[in-house]
Amino acid sequence: MAKCVFAGTFDPITKGHESIIKSCLSKYDSVLVVIGKNDKKTCYFTEEERYNFAVKTFEKYSNVTVIKYSDYGEKYFDFVKEKGYTVYVRGIRNDKDLQYEKEMEEKNKVLYPFFTTEYIQAGEKVINVSSTAVRELIKNGQDFKAYVPDTVYADIKSAIKERN
Repeated sequence: MAKCVFAGTFDPITKGHESIIKSCLSKYDSVLVVIGKNDKKTCYFTEEERYNFAVKTFEKYSNVTVIKYSDYGEKYFDFVKEKGYTVYVRGIRNDKDLQYEKEMEEKNKVLYPFFTTEYIQAGEKVINVSSTAVRELIKNGQDFKAYVPDTVYADIKSAIKERN
């Protein structure tokens, strides 16, 4: 049974993320979506909000599991290895993404040799969708509905309203 991991900050989850995960479902029996933390980024949404958005986006898919990296901490890689996840999926929109991810893959080969990395190209409809672009729209008070999964648009708007 082939299993893959797709990790990110998902701040917030976008139609691009959704597209990559759906692509994974056509190739893998199980997808583990990991809501992570990147020390180089300051997230707009809380970890719990990002987790809830992802859970709601994929609640109809029994073969998608969403977890928070923080629930496992240093034991995260033991957890994924024990559960049989051996493929680490990275979504690619452009050459800049690919270059960055290739550099990360080289580091990961040393740290996590049980993982192989697979790159999935973003579909044409979502090639320009990013969490950064969504946050910029939010910051400027513009509508972002076209960029986030329909199932969580209202939840994201509600979270924004609570902040303001």
